[in-house]
Amino acid sequence: MSGLEFKVLGKATCARRGQLKTRHGVVETPVFMPVGTQGAIKGVTFEEMNKMGCQILLCNTYHLGLRPDTKVIDSLGGIHDFKGWGNNVLTDSGGFQMVSLLELAEINEEGVKFQSPMDGTEMMLTPEKSMELQHEIGSDIMMALDDVVPAMCTDEKRFEEACYRTIRWIDRCIKAHEVKDLKNNVSFSQKQICLESSRVG
Repeated sequence: MSGLEFKVLGKATCARRGQLKTRHGVVETPVFMPVGTQGAIKGVTFEEMNKMGCQILLCNTYHLGLRPDTKVIDSLGGIHDFKGWGNNVLTDSGGFQMVSLLELAEINEEGVKFQSPMDGTEMMLTPEKSMELQHEIGSDIMMALDDVVPAMCTDEKRFEEACYRTIRWIDRCIKAHEVKDLKNNVSFSQKQICLESSRVG
Protein backbone atom coordinates (compact mmCIF):
# COMPACT_ATOMS: atom_id res chain seq x y z
CA MET A 1 0.00 0.00 0.00
CA SER A 2 1.34 3.42 -0.96
CA GLY A 3 1.96 6.03 1.71
CA LEU A 4 0.76 8.66 -0.74
CA GLU A 5 -2.79 9.78 -1.44
CA PHE A 6 -3.74 12.45 -3.96
CA LYS A 7 -7.09 13.85 -4.97
CA VAL A 8 -8.09 16.63 -7.33
CA LEU A 9 -10.16 19.35 -5.66
CA GLY A 10 -10.77 21.58 -8.65
CA LYS A 11 -9.86 22.27 -12.27
CA ALA A 12 -9.71 25.36 -14.47
CA THR A 13 -8.49 24.95 -18.08
CA CYS A 14 -5.09 23.21 -17.77
CA ALA A 15 -4.64 24.10 -14.10
CA ARG A 16 -5.81 22.03 -11.17
CA ARG A 17 -5.90 22.27 -7.40
CA GLY A 18 -5.25 19.16 -5.38
CA GLN A 19 -4.53 17.68 -2.00
CA LEU A 20 -1.55 15.43 -1.35
CA LYS A 21 -1.52 13.36 1.82
CA THR A 22 1.43 11.50 3.34
CA ARG A 23 2.08 10.00 6.76
CA HIS A 24 3.15 13.46 8.01
CA GLY A 25 0.14 15.42 6.88
CA VAL A 26 -1.55 17.21 4.01
CA VAL A 27 -0.01 19.33 1.26
CA GLU A 28 -2.31 21.61 -0.72
CA THR A 29 -1.19 21.84 -4.35
CA PRO A 30 0.11 23.78 -6.14
CA VAL A 31 2.59 24.49 -3.37
CA PHE A 32 5.73 26.51 -2.74
CA MET A 33 8.33 24.09 -1.42
CA PRO A 34 11.25 25.77 0.39
CA VAL A 35 14.64 24.13 -0.04
CA GLY A 36 16.37 23.05 3.15
CA THR A 37 19.40 21.40 1.56
CA GLN A 38 20.65 20.00 4.85
CA GLY A 39 17.31 19.81 6.60
CA ALA A 40 16.77 23.44 7.59
CA ILE A 41 16.14 26.88 6.09
CA LYS A 42 18.86 29.40 6.90
CA GLY A 43 17.66 32.27 9.05
CA VAL A 44 14.14 30.86 9.56
CA THR A 45 12.99 28.67 12.45
CA PHE A 46 10.54 25.80 12.04
CA GLU A 47 8.13 27.70 14.29
CA GLU A 48 8.20 30.60 11.82
CA MET A 49 7.75 28.20 8.90
CA ASN A 50 4.69 26.70 10.57
CA LYS A 51 3.22 30.17 11.12
CA MET A 52 3.72 30.87 7.41
CA GLY A 53 1.81 27.69 6.58
CA CYS A 54 4.74 25.71 5.20
CA GLN A 55 3.51 22.17 4.58
CA ILE A 56 6.55 20.52 2.99
CA LEU A 57 10.33 20.88 2.99
CA LEU A 58 12.75 19.74 0.30
CA CYS A 59 15.99 18.19 1.56
CA ASN A 60 18.98 16.97 -0.44
CA THR A 61 20.06 13.36 -0.28
CA TYR A 62 23.65 13.86 -1.42
CA HIS A 63 24.43 16.69 0.99
CA LEU A 64 22.78 14.95 3.95
CA GLY A 65 24.78 11.86 3.03
CA LEU A 66 27.95 13.91 3.45
CA ARG A 67 26.92 15.82 6.56
CA PRO A 68 25.89 14.70 9.10
CA ASP A 69 25.61 11.25 7.40
CA THR A 70 22.25 9.58 6.85
CA LYS A 71 23.10 6.77 9.29
CA VAL A 72 23.35 9.38 12.04
CA ILE A 73 19.95 10.77 11.02
CA ASP A 74 18.45 7.26 10.94
CA SER A 75 19.83 6.43 14.39
CA LEU A 76 18.06 9.50 15.78
CA GLY A 77 14.66 8.56 14.36
CA GLY A 78 14.86 10.08 10.87
CA ILE A 79 14.92 13.63 9.58
CA HIS A 80 11.69 14.65 11.31
CA ASP A 81 12.92 13.78 14.81
CA PHE A 82 16.48 14.84 14.03
CA LYS A 83 15.40 18.34 13.02
CA GLY A 84 12.20 18.65 15.03
CA TRP A 85 10.10 19.12 11.88
CA GLY A 86 6.63 17.61 12.06
CA ASN A 87 5.45 18.23 8.50
CA ASN A 88 6.25 16.58 5.19
CA VAL A 89 9.71 16.06 3.71
CA LEU A 90 10.56 15.43 0.07
CA THR A 91 14.10 14.34 -0.75
CA ASP A 92 15.86 15.01 -4.02
CA SER A 93 17.70 11.95 -5.29
CA GLY A 94 21.07 13.70 -5.52
CA GLY A 95 20.78 13.88 -9.29
CA PHE A 96 20.84 17.67 -9.44
CA GLN A 97 24.42 17.60 -8.17
CA MET A 98 25.36 16.21 -11.59
CA VAL A 99 24.80 19.80 -12.70
CA SER A 100 25.74 21.87 -9.66
CA LEU A 101 28.88 19.78 -8.99
CA LEU A 102 29.54 18.75 -12.59
CA GLU A 103 33.28 19.41 -12.33
CA LEU A 104 33.44 17.03 -9.35
CA ALA A 105 31.30 14.27 -10.88
CA GLU A 106 31.98 11.26 -13.11
CA ILE A 107 28.83 9.80 -14.67
CA ASN A 108 28.49 6.29 -16.07
CA GLU A 109 25.91 3.51 -16.26
CA GLU A 110 26.58 2.39 -12.70
CA GLY A 111 25.86 5.81 -11.23
CA VAL A 112 27.70 9.00 -10.36
CA LYS A 113 31.00 9.25 -8.52
CA PHE A 114 31.16 12.54 -6.65
CA GLN A 115 34.15 14.17 -5.06
CA SER A 116 33.15 16.12 -1.96
CA PRO A 117 33.58 19.89 -2.42
CA MET A 118 34.53 20.05 1.27
CA ASP A 119 37.30 17.48 1.75
CA GLY A 120 37.56 15.50 -1.50
CA THR A 121 35.87 12.39 -0.09
CA GLU A 122 34.43 10.21 -2.85
CA MET A 123 30.85 8.95 -2.90
CA MET A 124 29.52 6.54 -5.52
CA LEU A 125 25.85 7.44 -5.83
CA THR A 126 24.03 4.64 -7.62
CA PRO A 127 20.24 4.28 -7.92
CA GLU A 128 20.40 1.70 -5.13
CA LYS A 129 22.54 3.95 -2.93
CA SER A 130 20.20 6.89 -3.46
CA MET A 131 17.26 4.78 -2.27
CA GLU A 132 19.24 3.55 0.73
CA LEU A 133 20.14 7.10 1.77
CA GLN A 134 16.58 8.36 1.33
CA HIS A 135 15.23 5.51 3.46
CA GLU A 136 17.74 6.36 6.18
CA ILE A 137 16.70 10.02 6.01
CA GLY A 138 13.08 8.95 6.51
CA SER A 139 11.67 10.86 3.56
CA ASP A 140 7.92 11.03 2.91
CA ILE A 141 8.37 11.47 -0.85
CA MET A 142 11.45 10.02 -2.53
CA MET A 143 12.85 10.82 -5.94
CA ALA A 144 14.45 8.29 -8.25
CA LEU A 145 18.00 9.03 -9.32
CA ASP A 146 17.97 10.58 -12.78
CA ASP A 147 20.74 11.45 -15.22
CA VAL A 148 20.47 15.24 -15.20
CA VAL A 149 21.77 17.24 -18.16
CA PRO A 150 22.74 20.92 -17.79
CA ALA A 151 20.15 23.26 -19.29
CA MET A 152 22.72 24.83 -21.62
CA CYS A 153 23.71 21.50 -23.16
CA THR A 154 23.02 21.33 -26.92
CA ASP A 155 24.23 17.77 -27.50
CA GLU A 156 21.19 15.76 -28.67
CA LYS A 157 23.00 12.46 -28.15
CA ARG A 158 23.69 13.40 -24.52
CA PHE A 159 19.99 14.19 -23.99
CA GLU A 160 18.98 10.87 -25.53
CA GLU A 161 21.55 8.99 -23.44
CA ALA A 162 20.29 10.70 -20.27
CA CYS A 163 16.63 9.92 -20.98
CA TYR A 164 17.18 6.22 -21.63
CA ARG A 165 19.64 5.89 -18.75
CA THR A 166 17.12 7.52 -16.42
CA ILE A 167 14.51 4.92 -17.41
CA ARG A 168 16.98 2.14 -16.56
CA TRP A 169 17.87 3.84 -13.28
CA ILE A 170 14.18 4.17 -12.37
CA ASP A 171 13.82 0.39 -12.71
CA ARG A 172 16.80 -0.09 -10.39
CA CYS A 173 15.41 2.43 -7.89
CA ILE A 174 12.05 0.66 -7.81
CA LYS A 175 13.70 -2.71 -7.17
CA ALA A 176 15.86 -1.26 -4.41
CA HIS A 177 12.83 0.45 -2.86
CA GLU A 178 10.73 -2.71 -2.91
CA VAL A 179 13.26 -4.86 -1.06
CA LYS A 180 13.53 -2.43 1.85
CA ASP A 181 11.94 -3.41 5.16
CA LEU A 182 9.86 -0.25 5.39
CA LYS A 183 9.20 1.18 8.83
CA ASN A 184 6.48 3.36 7.32
CA ASN A 185 4.57 3.58 4.08
CA VAL A 186 6.70 5.80 1.88
CA SER A 187 5.69 7.52 -1.31
CA PHE A 188 7.84 7.12 -4.40
CA SER A 189 7.92 9.67 -7.18
CA GLN A 190 10.05 10.58 -10.15
CA LYS A 191 10.89 13.77 -11.95
CA GLN A 192 12.31 13.79 -15.45
CA ILE A 193 11.97 16.12 -18.40
CA CYS A 194 13.18 15.00 -21.81
CA LEU A 195 13.53 17.90 -24.19
CA GLU A 196 13.49 17.52 -27.95
CA SER A 197 15.91 20.00 -29.46
CA SER A 198 14.29 22.33 -31.95
CA ARG A 199 15.89 22.82 -35.35
CA VAL A 200 16.02 26.15 -37.13
CA GLY A 201 16.07 26.34 -40.92
